Amino acid sequence: MEESAVQAGPRSPLAGVRGTRAGIVGTGFVGRVHARSARLAGARIAGVAASSPARAAAARAELGAERDYASAEELVRSAEIDVVHICTPNNLHVPLALAAIEAGKGVICEKPVGLDPAEAALLAASADAAGALVTVPFVYRYYPMVRELRARLAAATPARLLSGGYLQDWLLDAGDYNWRVDPALGGASRAFADIGSHWCDLVEFVTGQRLTALVARTTIAHEVRSGAGAASFERGADGEERPVQTEDAAALLFETDAGATGSVLVSQVSAGRKNRLWVEIAAGEETFAFDQERADELAVLRRAGATLVPRDFATLDPGAARYVTLPGGHPQGYQDAFDAFVAESYAAFAGEAPADGLPGIADGVRAVGITAAVLESARRREWIEVEA
Repeated sequence: MEESAVQAGPRSPLAGVRGTRAGIVGTGFVGRVHARSARLAGARIAGVAASSPARAAAARAELGAERDYASAEELVRSAEIDVVHICTPNNLHVPLALAAIEAGKGVICEKPVGLDPAEAALLAASADAAGALVTVPFVYRYYPMVRELRARLAAATPARLLSGGYLQDWLLDAGDYNWRVDPALGGASRAFADIGSHWCDLVEFVTGQRLTALVARTTIAHEVRSGAGAASFERGADGEERPVQTEDAAALLFETDAGATGSVLVSQVSAGRKNRLWVEIAAGEETFAFDQERADELAVLRRAGATLVPRDFATLDPGAARYVTLPGGHPQGYQDAFDAFVAESYAAFAGEAPADGLPGIADGVRAVGITAAVLESARRREWIEVEA
């Protein structure tokens, strides 16, 4: 994979990271994660906006924000905001990001960066024309052991077999519901766009290879969902029965530009699996395995045996060690990875050269393109070329 196409625009008016005025649009789970990371990076939570003024007022109190805004549009255009974090349902990502770019803000936009490739291309073109920096939270890149895996693969025989999956169970039952199930809000793909995109980004990032062709199958576990389940959360969980049009799971076979072959299974209906993202990469005499639920170790397997490499500042590659924030044996996790991503985004907004691996709008566009290929392959039930 080519290095991220993140480009710094004209030097930001921000004097530096400390005191940057952050605006959080969307205050569900991921919005709260963004707010914590922004504050840790030295920003002020200058404003929040939610799906209603009442929710925004509640989020202001919960997150310690300086003010709440009546609408997302008001926050995005406010002169009191420097960086906008877009954490809304997917259908709002592009209009809000376009408005933020027009208003001269730094933008951190949750994926997808478009409901289809045309929307994603429009956002990328607008950012490029404005010289604006848009970063996208492919945060699994920021685990130290992912960076260690990347460094070891760079020194190894090119990978020839890539496998793994991303399994969750939060939509296991027919009573489980969330706005992502509604294609008008979440888009034509659900499971793959939501979590499969993370897996593909991670594999391309660590191997330096790009998916070039794939064949996919998708499945819907429940033709109707009611929103009455205990696991339902956020908007839409009102008990009303709704037909399901987006996939609960997807299975892929794929090829890469370096001649490797691979497979991945993505599911939001795998009982007992909470957030199991794992990759296994066979490269010459070694196979490397990383499991996000055991993020402080990397398995290195050889014919004669296996080694578990622990997260330890003293022994990791420098590119991995820079993300170690705690001594070995003290677990680091998802929030730590998110903190590192936001800190690097803010540094770039403040005028520093984007750090190696900082995911930007080109990476977001890439994810939308792969998702479109998955849906097209599943519809046609044949191999599909993935656009470069």
